[in-house]
Amino acid sequence: MFGADVAGSIESVGKNASIFKPGDEVMADLASFGFGGLAEYVTALERALVL
Repeated sequence: MFGADVAGSIESVGKNASIFKPGDEVMADLASFGFGGLAEYVTALERALVL
């Protein structure tokens, strides 16, 4: 879907993040999480991302 696929590296994480750390290379399909993949920076839940 247009604007749903994202890939890149983690810039920063929230205080409750437990899976990822800054610098991790990740990808996601944000179709179930509100899209937003056309932005330079994306905020996403950990469960939306994979290494």
